[in-house]
Order: sequence, then structure tokens, then C-alpha cells
Amino acid sequence: MCIAAGATYVARGHVANGIFLERLIKGGMQHKGFAVIEAMSNCHTQFGRRNKHPDPAELIAHIASSAVTLNQWNKLEPEEKIGKYRNGGLHKDTSKPEYSEEYHKLQTHAQERMRDAARKIAEAEAVRAKEEAASGGGRIED
Repeated sequence: MCIAAGATYVARGHVANGIFLERLIKGGMQHKGFAVIEAMSNCHTQFGRRNKHPDPAELIAHIASSAVTLNQWNKLEPEEKIGKYRNGGLHKDTSKPEYSEEYHKLQTHAQERMRDAARKIAEAEAVRAKEEAASGGGRIED
């Protein structure tokens, strides 16, 4: 869903491996473009209690045991993937232009077009004023 929304960096980590999660977050911050990093974390008050993991440490261990690397994920059979989730850098695309840079280009182009239009209007008004002056001001006197 993140990729469909335009994310050019998508990653997922979990709190049981904080160093790896920190590396993913740094990668997302250094990435030029829209980055999404999902941090899987324990919620023992709601999720844990409702899913038979009321102990916070046990829930973190469950999260860690459910995480698999992309290489491991690709080797799993479809039935083995049930209850597991892919962990790590899921998507990175450096070929797409960065949004704010493209937006700045668009703004600059629009401003140039507005200046050109204003210049053309001023030139047309100057020509019209000259023509009116040459024809006696365009007034009919009684």
C-alpha cells in the first residue's frame, strides 16, 4: 500500500532488534523521497492480552520469532509464511524524482509563465496606448 501511495523507501523492523531498526530508520531519513518505516512493537495492554501474550517480554519474543528476512521469506513455502512477516528493507527506488524537488520545478515554471504573461500584457497595453495617442486619443469631441 505504501508503494502504491508513492513511497520510494519502505522498511519494517521490530523492537526486539533495536540496532537493526535504528539502521532502517536512518536509511529512511537519508533516503531522498517518501519513506515509510514500520516499527513492530509490543502492545501488551490490548493486542497482547487479546492474543494470549499478556507478558511484554514474551510478546517481544513472539514478534522477533515471527520476523523473517527477505531471503528467508523467499525460501518459505506459502503455508510456512502464515504468521510470519517480512523484515528489513522491503522496497527502495532511487529512479523516481523526489516530490518536493519536482514541486519546486513546477512552481518555478508557473512563476516564469506568469512573468511572461504579465510582460506580454504590459507590452500590449503600451502598444494600445501609443495607437490611441497617435489617433488623437480615440476621443470624439463635440
